[in-house]
Amino acid sequence: MVPISSFCQRNTVVVLAGDPKQLGPVVYSKDAEAFGLGKSYLQRLFECEFYQNEDEGFVTKLVRNYRCHPTILHLPSKLFYKGELLACKEDTSSSLSSDMALLPSKEFPVLFVGIQGCDEREGNNPSWFNRIEASKVVEIIRKLRESTDINETDIGVITPYRQQVLKIKKALETWEMLDVKVGSVEQFQGQEREVIIVSCVRSTVKHNNFDRTYCLGFLSNPKRFNVSITRARSLLIIVGNPHIINKDPYWEELLWYCVDNNSYKGCPLPERPIPGRGLNCETGDSYVSTSRSRDIVPETLRAVTNEAECLDGWK
Repeated sequence: MVPISSFCQRNTVVVLAGDPKQLGPVVYSKDAEAFGLGKSYLQRLFECEFYQNEDEGFVTKLVRNYRCHPTILHLPSKLFYKGELLACKEDTSSSLSSDMALLPSKEFPVLFVGIQGCDEREGNNPSWFNRIEASKVVEIIRKLRESTDINETDIGVITPYRQQVLKIKKALETWEMLDVKVGSVEQFQGQEREVIIVSCVRSTVKHNNFDRTYCLGFLSNPKRFNVSITRARSLLIIVGNPHIINKDPYWEELLWYCVDNNSYKGCPLPERPIPGRGLNCETGDSYVSTSRSRDIVPETLRAVTNEAECLDGWK
């Protein structure tokens, strides 16, 4: 605000436009981040009384969303925007999924594919990759191309690790599918695709602190979660290990959102938290809770993939 203040007069009004619930600028300087510049000015404003209370004299909300299918928009609206977002996508008939065997429910274009794979690193490189997930992502893209008239340019793949980006790109090159964009969450912010496939990569929890040190991964980063699941217009597919995903309250909400709508495929599910416990959708706070056995899930959804059976030790 220092340079702006040089132009301010008594009646000057400054308008900041943005979304403090999504990713802000990347701060490369550790010193700058340590002194508070890792938090955007807009986000700091919302810690002040009038902005925190969302006084209409200070805050104007743009709540109409013209991008996402209502089913895709529902969860981020509930978790981050107090349920105020309005789905205004003109064509919600989802012709994309009408003839597609990939989706268990044609009316619910959000699919979670559970895989208990194996996450790996090369040498001292802090970036992770998961070959089994990469193969599944390519398989899904091939099925989409065979069963629909969707173009490669309409498909995007989001993954939090650079090594996974490279592995998926290399696999797509083998199948001569060069126009599918593969990138990190930061590379997709502000963009959209008809279909978004999210590869979560991680299959063990013991390296979560390592990820936080290097600012990697999806877990424990609500803003990355929010951006990644709101890039899709018509179809969102998540490929990941449900036993790892459920360690984060936001991803756990997404997992059970899919399960409850008969849109989960893959390995056996983890235990489900007791109803009424878990994520506070208003504050984002999570509760530590005991668990009960998971709800009864159709046996067809419990089928373990061949890859998971081979890597039973990674469960």
